[in-house]
Amino acid sequence: MLEWLADPRGALGHLAGLLGPEGRLSLMFYNRDAALLKRALEGDLALALGGDVSRRSGWGEGATPLAEHSVRGWLGELGLRVRSKAGIRVLHDHVPEELRRPERIGELLEAEKRLRSREPFASLGQHTHLVCERSGV
Repeated sequence: MLEWLADPRGALGHLAGLLGPEGRLSLMFYNRDAALLKRALEGDLALALGGDVSRRSGWGEGATPLAEHSVRGWLGELGLRVRSKAGIRVLHDHVPEELRRPERIGELLEAEKRLRSREPFASLGQHTHLVCERSGV
């Protein structure tokens, strides 16, 4: 949801303030690196090499993909640490259409489940899902 907000860092600060001592924050955001990879695989190499991805059409009107290192930096500033990470749609957006057909979707889903927490796949998911908690817990 962070990719839709004008001030994602501020929203995280608000959410962190709502966490109890043993609370956890489940956070998912549109992964900037996956967005760049997708554009590169589609042939837009100039964008993949450093183009501006902020609020580009085709990624959801008004959505801004976020870099994981930026989000982790904000979390650290707020006294939160990442407990777990998973990529969401690590393969789906990159495989041939044939693998997304109803008769093959079970195979694709199983592969997604097995690879979502394993690098480098976790870092290439269309979305990144982080479960966070207060540092020192």
